[in-house]
Amino acid sequence: MNKIMLALSPHGKVFRYNVGGFYSKDGRYIRPSLPKGHSDLIFFRSPDGKAVFLEVKAGSNKPTREQLNFLGQMRKAGCLGGVAYSVEDAIRICGIPKEG
Repeated sequence: MNKIMLALSPHGKVFRYNVGGFYSKDGRYIRPSLPKGHSDLIFFRSPDGKAVFLEVKAGSNKPTREQLNFLGQMRKAGCLGGVAYSVEDAIRICGIPKEG
């Protein structure tokens, strides 16, 4: 995820959302107030400001039904989005032209 964030940074603004929950000191489970399936990263592409939602996966991990639904809803709203297994995937999903 960090490599993807570094690769996207020169082309806009990228933010990571920690969507996992955690336990408080007194043992209560705390869940962020993001919708179920929210993507790991959101990227705002320069210069047009287009929003891109990226679900980052490693190895053979697959996105959940909720994650695919979230990406579908974001695309339906006019954003870009997809599942990235590599820096190259993220750059392609974000519509960043290849250098050279």
